[in-house]
Amino acid sequence: MQHPMMLHTTGEGQSRKFHVSIGNDTMTLDGKGVDDLIELLAYFRSSMLPRVPAELNLGDRYHITVDPCWYVELNPLMKATIVFLRHVGLGWTGFALPEPDFNHWLSQLRVAVEEIEEGAMKEARKW
Repeated sequence: MQHPMMLHTTGEGQSRKFHVSIGNDTMTLDGKGVDDLIELLAYFRSSMLPRVPAELNLGDRYHITVDPCWYVELNPLMKATIVFLRHVGLGWTGFALPEPDFNHWLSQLRVAVEEIEEGAMKEARKW
């Protein structure tokens, strides 16, 4: 016999807890416990099929962090630029970009900035 998994939260702010119940057993997690669970689930998910799609599907819904914290460092051992982004719910995630990938990413960011600047100039001319 299968028991459904039930998820719910209690409390507010620092005392907020996450409860996972299966059958008669319940596990209660604080923020650190949820972080540990998310990290473990991400580790498991990375080896499961089907794989996470390599392409972004603009028709899907995504949780967006506005103005995320970020950190960049060069890693000579990996011969890559390491980019860390902070998601408000998932925490810090790092990406190692080898030089060709980093240069491509940088060129795409430059194109986006140019498009934003061109749009701002067009709006300013209307005034």
